[in-house]
Order: sequence, then C-alpha cells, then structure tokens
Amino acid sequence: MGAEYYLKNDDLREYFISLPPIVQDQIVVSGAEICTLGELMQVAEHFKAELRMGREMDESFPS
Repeated sequence: MGAEYYLKNDDLREYFISLPPIVQDQIVVSGAEICTLGELMQVAEHFKAELRMGREMDESFPS
C-alpha cells in the first residue's frame, strides 16, 4: 500500500501525517496490510521503537 492509501483514508490520514517521515516510509515499504487506525498505530509504534533502539546502539558505540 502506498502513501496515497493512508492519505485518502479518512480514518488513517490524520495519524499517518502526524508520524515522522521516516516512519511513514517504513510503513509504506513494509507492505503491511493496514486497515484500521489501531493497526496503523501498532505498526507505527513498532517502527518508532526500532528507530529508538538503533539510535541507542549508535550512541553506545564510540566512533
């Protein structure tokens, strides 16, 4: 499902556009079949947690 799907869906649009662009991209690229706001919120939280974990790992390893 492309970003258009979320932007045209009245139930999902507002939440989708409130997400950081990188999370929006991850949702679109994942190809997840999301039909409800609850599903979208769950998937978005998963990707946000992955991003936080990645940042924490980057910070724990000195350059």
